Amino acid sequence: MEDNETRKTESQAVDIEVLRRWIANCDPTKPIDPAGELYFNLDQIEIDGEIVSLRGDDHLRALADAVQLSEGGSSCQLFSGFSGTGKSTELRRLAYKLEAAGFSVLVADAEDYHSLSRPLTVEDLMVVTAGAFGEATAARLGRDVAEESYWKRLIDFLRQDVEIREVKLPAGLADLKIGIKYANPFWIEVRDAIARSHGKLRDHSHSFIRRCVASLSKAEPHSRGTVFILDSLERLSPPMMSQFEEVMNSVLRVLSEYPSFLRIPDCHAIYTVPPYVRLVSLRVAQHYDGVTHVLPAIKVVERGPAPKRYRPGVDALITLLDRRIPLDEIFGDRRDLLEQLIVYSGGHVRTFLSFVRDLLKHSLHSGLPPSEKAIEEVVQYYREPARLAVFREYVPVLHKVLENGTLEGMTREERAMVGALMDENLVLCYRNGEGWFEVHPLVRDLVQELAAEIEADESP
Repeated sequence: MEDNETRKTESQAVDIEVLRRWIANCDPTKPIDPAGELYFNLDQIEIDGEIVSLRGDDHLRALADAVQLSEGGSSCQLFSGFSGTGKSTELRRLAYKLEAAGFSVLVADAEDYHSLSRPLTVEDLMVVTAGAFGEATAARLGRDVAEESYWKRLIDFLRQDVEIREVKLPAGLADLKIGIKYANPFWIEVRDAIARSHGKLRDHSHSFIRRCVASLSKAEPHSRGTVFILDSLERLSPPMMSQFEEVMNSVLRVLSEYPSFLRIPDCHAIYTVPPYVRLVSLRVAQHYDGVTHVLPAIKVVERGPAPKRYRPGVDALITLLDRRIPLDEIFGDRRDLLEQLIVYSGGHVRTFLSFVRDLLKHSLHSGLPPSEKAIEEVVQYYREPARLAVFREYVPVLHKVLENGTLEGMTREERAMVGALMDENLVLCYRNGEGWFEVHPLVRDLVQELAAEIEADESP
């Protein structure tokens, strides 16, 4: 009873404004400024006297090198990161790196222009790319190129050059953007009409982008070139698993059949794409400059049937968190509980920060340092929905991942399902030396149990 009262007193002593600041610093959805004090570079870790990356190759260095070494002032690359692995923060670091090297870098978020829950067409991507490029240029220069936005030019183009006489276009540019983003009926009709000669749309979009690049070159005459980064396309995913293959095939079709549309004239383009692009079709990368770079989770366990903690990965995530909140003040001598959260997260940065954020919220009433019960309650809050997402039809593929740690020998359909399960955060990818796959620790035991049940049911 006395212990409970003591913990209650401690919880009341936690300054709510301080707690609010700690929680804000652990916001799992907010990209971190790479130049800020909260950032920790997971690609520069010292292990046994050697500086290494906990995510395998330094993907950002490879992207930056391809830009600087390309001929003719243009290139086109694909980059992916499993949801929550810190991709948007790393893209910010890439932008800083390229700006420091003398390039003019534009960054845009595809989610501002496309709902990301429906299939992608090349017409969608052309409009999204040009519209985002124009608005990013206007933000950098403080004005629209030629005092005219891409959306106004698009309306004029549709009225003059596309046979859509029966389609009523929106009067306002805001309505046009919203209609394109959510595929309103008018845009579906327009898109179908454009598809009959989408080369015209490519030429129109590229012509506008050339004007943007020319304006940037004039305003920044010492620039080594323009780099455009279109983020968030890797999150193209339908709300229902049954629709996943339709969306996946649409993305693969655009990337494999229309690389000339994605290559922006006089510009270096970097598009984020879903991780399944590399898993399902290796041929896509042949159309672009270099491999499809994929940012994996942080390796926090060794590969094997009974995973043991990988000390460098665990220590790195402890350091990452220490940049954001005072660990000694929060965890005291219970660093073992912090390490439990790291292992349960699977090295998935967003999940780890979500754990810590919710633990901090819990401390308002339970006090600090946290108890084992508080840790278990937070983990259980995430374990329950994760277990509910493991449908019986997923188990054979999940068990293959669990047993083999690789996708070798899987059918195309099985690899597609792995891509969908990665999107659901049920499968994790690691790379520290050889790449390998693992079932998320929150559902690992459940997958083993269900696989045993299925095997028993199928036995004669």
